[in-house]
Amino acid sequence: MRVYDYGWVEQFRGWGNGQKMLIRLQMHSTDPQLAEPLLGNARSKGCIRIPADMNFFLDHYGILDADYDEAMERGQHFWVMRSDRIAVKTPGRYLVVIESEAKSRPLWLSNPRPK
Repeated sequence: MRVYDYGWVEQFRGWGNGQKMLIRLQMHSTDPQLAEPLLGNARSKGCIRIPADMNFFLDHYGILDADYDEAMERGQHFWVMRSDRIAVKTPGRYLVVIESEAKSRPLWLSNPRPK
């Protein structure tokens, strides 16, 4: 599965002394059987963990690939791009993270994964 790397960002620690620190912000899928049931709970020191199906969707349709698409139009090639990729017409390049502080898991996390 693809890892989306957003580089180094300054962030307050959610553990320890709560001080600001630099973290390498990455988004990636997690093990469907072992760790996916834990999504929605604080378990990481910087990574944004998403369901494997969401990772596949973002990757297959190039949802966050605007910069890659522009570089490929200039002739660059990237091994990370799927050979079966079906890119959307207007991909994005930014990630928005929302902390909802919800007390229960969203329905889409409760449903079984499609086969």
